Amino acid sequence: MGIKRSAKVFVLIAALAFIVLACFSVGLLNLNNTPRLKAFNKVPFSSSLKYLYSDIDFSGPKEESSLNCEALNNDFIKKFSGYEKKCLAINYEVTDYTTRAVLIKSVVKNKSKKPRLLVYNHGHGGLPVESEVFAYELISGALETENDVLLVSMPFIGIDKQSRPIKVKTWDGEATYNPADLETSFAAWHGVFEMFDTGRSHYMRFFIDNAVLNVLSLDEQYRAINFVGLSGGATTGLYTCNVLKDLLDHCILVAGVMPLKYRFAKNTFGDAEQISSSFFKRHGTIDLIKEIAQSTEKLQLVYNDKDACCFTEDSSRPFKSDLEAGNINVGFLIRNSTAHEYDPSLILSTINTN
Repeated sequence: MGIKRSAKVFVLIAALAFIVLACFSVGLLNLNNTPRLKAFNKVPFSSSLKYLYSDIDFSGPKEESSLNCEALNNDFIKKFSGYEKKCLAINYEVTDYTTRAVLIKSVVKNKSKKPRLLVYNHGHGGLPVESEVFAYELISGALETENDVLLVSMPFIGIDKQSRPIKVKTWDGEATYNPADLETSFAAWHGVFEMFDTGRSHYMRFFIDNAVLNVLSLDEQYRAINFVGLSGGATTGLYTCNVLKDLLDHCILVAGVMPLKYRFAKNTFGDAEQISSSFFKRHGTIDLIKEIAQSTEKLQLVYNDKDACCFTEDSSRPFKSDLEAGNINVGFLIRNSTAHEYDPSLILSTINTN
């Protein structure tokens, strides 16, 4: 009798243990299937920025209608009236700030090949204005040559312009603020992210997710993916291209990448995301470039020698010398120009090689 009772107890305990283990396994499986974990697993271990995806949960990207996405009514985007457009939104756990991207689909198709994707960030300009013809020529030229175009912006400008109050979890409690109240300077606009509770991650996520997460979601649809960033879009583009270095074919960064030691000059000091001490104490600009140079991604840095905005030859030439001294093999071009711009035909000839 005692033996039979003991056997029944053992079977019951074993059954309970199996149920607990099964529930734990299902829970663990669900945890591993979160969007953040999926993104974390896709970022290569050779990227020192992989830790950015160790925290800050999110949902998306998911398509939004024109009612919720003001960017679809932007004058620059409306120039491409004959193209299908999608507004893709990403939402966060620690804040109700939403970052967006606009995908413009090319009408030029090759039935035997997948299209290419160009990811473009215009920097602190948000989206190109009427006088920036070079940017329109790049985007339109890309769309006419089998490239879909993913337009992304920096927080609170261009596609990401937001004027509604935003809730956020700060390092010492919850708060609500209106980005429009901070429009007196980019330093206030972007410096506000220093107060966001980002856990084990860093607020740099809010500057790269609209590119990174959309590329991770869309990459199987394209035969080649390229990134172009101007000014501040080149600064944060370096972080984007480092995270995506196993997926991107070309990364072209114009007048925006510069080590901290060369930023102590007029018009080159930089915004919060360009000089963050908590970010750069972990990895310097040249370290991130070196990681890209060791991958299959082709990095091209472009500057204008007399740039009216920033990063003239006074800083770009010694920077180039540093890379050469370190045997870091990346493209480096200093154009003869006073404008804050690039040559769209040169970029198109580069990205259309695949």
